[in-house]
Amino acid sequence: MKDTYLILGASSDLGLALLEALPREAIILAHSHKSPLPNKPNLHPLKADLSSLQEVQALIENIKANHPTPNKIVHLAHPKYAYTRLKDISPQALQHDFSASVQSFFLMLQAFLPPLAHQKQGGKVVAMLSSFVCNIPPKHTSVYTTMKYALLGLMRSMASDYKEHNIQINCLSPSMIETKFLESIDPKIVQVAAENHPLKRNATPKDIVPMLLFLLSSGSDYMTGLNIPITGGLGF
Repeated sequence: MKDTYLILGASSDLGLALLEALPREAIILAHSHKSPLPNKPNLHPLKADLSSLQEVQALIENIKANHPTPNKIVHLAHPKYAYTRLKDISPQALQHDFSASVQSFFLMLQAFLPPLAHQKQGGKVVAMLSSFVCNIPPKHTSVYTTMKYALLGLMRSMASDYKEHNIQINCLSPSMIETKFLESIDPKIVQVAAENHPLKRNATPKDIVPMLLFLLSSGSDYMTGLNIPITGGLGF
C-alpha cells in the first residue's frame, strides 16, 4: 500500500524542502493557503485558510471524498512569527493564531486518526514546535509560545490515546530557522541569534528535514510521545 502524506503548510520553506525529499511513489496531499506549490505527478495541492473553520471543514471533506486516508501527517503551518507586547495583543489576533495553528490541526487529527487506527496499518504524525517549549522563551512571544505549548499538549495526549494502534506521534522543537517565516521580524534579531549560537549560525531546513524523514519512517516505530529539540547545542 502506498503511503499517503498530508503536509499542512507545505508551501513553507521547510515544507518545500520536505516535499523534495519524500518518496516519488508516495501520494502527497500538500496544503497551502496562497503560496504556490511545485508541480509533481504525485502531488495533490490543497488550498485552505486554516484560520477559517469553514475552509478547514471543507478541506477535510475534500480529502475524505477524493483521497486515501493519510497515514503520515505533518503539521508545519503557523502564522508568521512576530514579537508583540502583551498589551498589544487583541482577542481577535489570539483567536486567529489558535484557529490556524491548533484548532485546524486538532480537527485534522479528529478526522483521520480514528479511521487510521481502524485500518490497523500504523501511521505517523509529526508536529513542528519550537525550542521555546524546551527553554525560556524570548520576551514578547506570548502568543507564539502559547500555541506551541498547546500543540505539545495535543500531541502528547494523542500519543497516549493511540499508542496501542501502532501510530507514532512526535514533535520537533528547533531553534531559529532562517526561512521566510521570519520576514516579519527585524533582520538584526536574526543576525544576533546567529552570532550568539554555539555554531555561529541559525538552523536551515537542511538541518531539520533529516529528522522529519526519520520520524516518518519505520526507524521510529518504537518512538512516540517525544518532543525532540534540534538546537545545535543552544539548549538541551
